[in-house]
Amino acid sequence: MSLLGKIFTNLGARVNYINLRAPIPEDTQVLVLIHPIRPLTTVQTARVWQFLSNGGNVLLAFDPERENVGYANMKSPGGSQRADQTARGRLWDHNP
Repeated sequence: MSLLGKIFTNLGARVNYINLRAPIPEDTQVLVLIHPIRPLTTVQTARVWQFLSNGGNVLLAFDPERENVGYANMKSPGGSQRADQTARGRLWDHNP
């Protein structure tokens, strides 16, 4: 189990590793994607967006200083910006 998985388990969460080649299990409450090394396929991306649109929660972990090729196909709902760029804009470029 990864260090993050152990942290979640210690906080009382049940951690399962899934493959996005299959549908996301219905009892999933939070989907955590940690710096994928290959772009998600169209099908995998559709599964993530469907999970979100059905009320699921997603935690995207990425390095804001590096290219995040794993999220290359994850366009924002409007289709104009990648998910990591959208998050980067909200988290790192925000001027209060």
